[in-house]
Amino acid sequence: MAKTSWATVNRSVPLGDGVSRVFCTAELDFNHVAGNYVILRSDIPNPEKPGEPLKRAYSISNPPDANDPRGFHFTVSRVGPVSDWLIGRSAGDRIEFSGPWGKKFRALPEDPPGPVHLVATGTGFSPIGAMALDRCAHGRNRVGVWWQTDEAYDPMALDELAKSERFEVTVGPDALDAVPVDVGALYFLAGDGALLIPLEDRLLAAGVPATAVRTEYFFNKRPKPS
Repeated sequence: MAKTSWATVNRSVPLGDGVSRVFCTAELDFNHVAGNYVILRSDIPNPEKPGEPLKRAYSISNPPDANDPRGFHFTVSRVGPVSDWLIGRSAGDRIEFSGPWGKKFRALPEDPPGPVHLVATGTGFSPIGAMALDRCAHGRNRVGVWWQTDEAYDPMALDELAKSERFEVTVGPDALDAVPVDVGALYFLAGDGALLIPLEDRLLAAGVPATAVRTEYFFNKRPKPS
């Protein structure tokens, strides 16, 4: 089993449409980068693995902050028992996790010189928003942010991104239709695979290298070859 760490819940804030943000402070140095995730261990028994708790991966929805190196938060939709459990934590509760993990969503210094397109559906904006804010503060590339959602729950982040002339931000129920095909760009896709896999296929068919399309599908993942 991977080594686990602990964090203390500070507060849980409803954002609307069944989405909440859970603010935490790690008990040890956290050292995450934008786009990372952790695997959270709940106290709910796993019916398929007696003696084990239910676990779930959660993206970290804030970029690292030098002024608060142990602070982080999750943006959680009520889609299952672990999410309900997490949203229901009270201030002062401790949570156990492993990580941070994640190599597919690379750290900022590894960006090539071309454009970067950050694409999300629903709460896929958790890692995408963190990566966008990180690049807004420290990057040099031109960045497109494409968020397909009926409920843009993070207006403060969107307002911050809109201030930068390097950023193009498109939000709405048809945002994926506007994602351009740019053979020289780097793409990051996070969220519902049922919506994003067709986009990934369109990019690859148009000649975007497979190494330039990084994906994190929360559900409806591409079937593995038999």
